[in-house]
Amino acid sequence: MNKLLKRQIKKYLKMETCPEEAKMFLEIISETYDGFDQDRDLMERSLDISSREHIALVQSLKESDERYKIVVKQTGQMIYDYDVVTGKISWFGAISEITGLSEKEISNFNIKKWEESIHPEDRGDALNELEKAMNSVGNYKVNYRFKIKSGKYINIEDEGLFISEQHNGKATRMYGVMKDITERKRSEEKIKQSLSLISATLESTGDGILVVDMQGKWAHYNNKFLELWKIPSKIAESKNDKLALDYVIKQLKDPKRFIDKVMELYSKPKANSFDIIKFKDGRIFERYSQPQILGNEVVGRVWSFRDATERIKAEAAMKASEKKLKNEIEKIEFMGQMGLKKHKDMIEMKRRIKELEAQVENT
Repeated sequence: MNKLLKRQIKKYLKMETCPEEAKMFLEIISETYDGFDQDRDLMERSLDISSREHIALVQSLKESDERYKIVVKQTGQMIYDYDVVTGKISWFGAISEITGLSEKEISNFNIKKWEESIHPEDRGDALNELEKAMNSVGNYKVNYRFKIKSGKYINIEDEGLFISEQHNGKATRMYGVMKDITERKRSEEKIKQSLSLISATLESTGDGILVVDMQGKWAHYNNKFLELWKIPSKIAESKNDKLALDYVIKQLKDPKRFIDKVMELYSKPKANSFDIIKFKDGRIFERYSQPQILGNEVVGRVWSFRDATERIKAEAAMKASEKKLKNEIEKIEFMGQMGLKKHKDMIEMKRRIKELEAQVENT
């Protein structure tokens, strides 16, 4: 009989006076008690196992969270969790590296302080984009200048996502990442300055410049190039290489020679070239070409065109003038030589006359 039931019977009943029918009934109850004991033992073991697993799970989550925070910190990013209802923001990651603030100082850094830290010139755009993203429960991505503990401003790239935890669909939280892109901005600014200088240099030259990639597609050109070739802005803006080429070769005396030279150079990426191009309207261009090299790799080709019409015509006129002058000089020299010969003959004749006169007098 079940121990618990036996104790209860002993306390309240005397088994020796208990009828046989009652004993049979008590045996049935005893079996039920035994079933309860088995279920209780099973539940206790389950609770014990669940507790151990729960503790292990919590410990694992803590360890994962710590590893995640370390990884995020090493990437140089700040992660935030913005509670839209309370305005509170939870921060972790490279907090001190980016802002100079301690974890204690950043713990009080709510949405209002975040707004106040954005540069006044950037604040309006940043808040407008934030409102749009919150109303649409969507993505948020903005670059702005952000004031750090030292008082300086750094460039921040801020990307986040609003989510809704309510049935009405309104945004309740936002998770996001803030990244310091100050160095990247400086590099971009240097590149812009370099490109501006190159562009100004290209526009200031008297030559038409066209830069193409390895497939012959236009990468860059200056306005002088369009002016020399009389290419309409619509064709240039379309960046349709075939359309531009068709327009150009119609102007040439020998379009086949022009195309052949282009194909030859594309088959010899490292070759330099110079030739003369003649137009139907009498213009004459000098064409220079050389590879565009990045590091040790040929990445394209630079074409330079110069209108040499006046110079070449002047040189031709000068050569013709020089030839004419040379002919005149040669003619004068010939005549002079002929005259000199006649002069010598005259002197010789006078000498002979004098000799004859002397002979006559002597006779």
